[in-house]
Amino acid sequence: MLTLGNIIDYIPVTTGYGVVKMTVPANYVGKPLSEAGFSNRGRLEVIVLLMQRKQEIIISPRDNEIIRSDDVLVVSGNWDKLEELFSRIQKTD
Repeated sequence: MLTLGNIIDYIPVTTGYGVVKMTVPANYVGKPLSEAGFSNRGRLEVIVLLMQRKQEIIISPRDNEIIRSDDVLVVSGNWDKLEELFSRIQKTD
């Protein structure tokens, strides 16, 4: 079960897969989504469904979208990959 500090909410979608709403870890700020590991072909195999940037919603952001400190990401993927993502975040915080 995902319980780390960056998680705002999560929804199990089906066996083994889910959607997570998360704040942005400090070490991801200023990086494109692809460099942070998000995309179908990224090292984490976790995709960003949308970004909330203050009052703006960016649906299906491009891989080159730069992550800002106040962004909220809604991501989806296999639970194992999501846990890997949050494990990496915890190690760098």
